Amino acid sequence: LKCYHIDKDSYLLIALKHCRIISSVKIWFADATFAGKVLKKLKQAKIRMRCLDLYPYNTEKALEQAFSSFPDLTGMTMRPHGQEYFWSGLDMYSFPKFTKMDTLMLDGFNISELHIKFY
Repeated sequence: LKCYHIDKDSYLLIALKHCRIISSVKIWFADATFAGKVLKKLKQAKIRMRCLDLYPYNTEKALEQAFSSFPDLTGMTMRPHGQEYFWSGLDMYSFPKFTKMDTLMLDGFNISELHIKFY
């Protein structure tokens, strides 16, 4: 396990060259724009991961960017960060249809048949 703090998204590809095999990527983010940039860099580097872990600090979950970059993802873990969601959870209104996903762990999200749209 290697953890890197990267100030600029262009440094991500340099850091990835030091990893021999990448099976899981974890992204903590405050907005979907940042997560989208990271996911685009991962796609550009042709990273083939089995699991993507997303940890949003607000209601933006960056699922559209994850789906457009890695539609064949087989595993995903999502858990919101931040004190405001610890007891109440974070509402989830849509989720993309990852056709090859066999493992999905959602912790701390509020999901309802009446509210969630699978696209």
